[in-house]
Amino acid sequence: MFSLDAKGKQLLICGIVLSLFIISVAASYVQTPGEHEFQFHRKRYEQIVAKVKSMKMDKGYDEFEFGHLYVSSSLDPSTLNRKPVNKDNMEGMIEAFHDKASGIYTIVIITQDRGHLGTFGYYFSDTPNQFPGDGRTWQATSQINPHWWIAENTNW
Repeated sequence: MFSLDAKGKQLLICGIVLSLFIISVAASYVQTPGEHEFQFHRKRYEQIVAKVKSMKMDKGYDEFEFGHLYVSSSLDPSTLNRKPVNKDNMEGMIEAFHDKASGIYTIVIITQDRGHLGTFGYYFSDTPNQFPGDGRTWQATSQINPHWWIAENTNW
């Protein structure tokens, strides 16, 4: 029969607690859209939004501008450009819409592409507390703060 003395029990408990901590940190780092993941990478997402706003959009119309931009799959803001970085899926793609009259931007950052199951990420809007999606393309699953939503698109 296996038995532990007091020191052995303490080491076992410390090992279990440390293992659970490591698992929780690793799980929070995975790019699964959610409030915890958003808060972990919030600065990165806000830098992407600021850079997108400073760029001219691809297509201009009388009322609005629209564009697709891309960042690396690590979502590094310094990699923002107009050419697809990841040709295998849509992770790192950014859809940006700028209403010229109001100056309002709406921006989707795709953080996860699950193929036929859809794409997922975060939706930003200059308009607080009002999800600007049309309900057909991007759906808000939950609001994170006045300007950000967790979004999904299962209609690709």
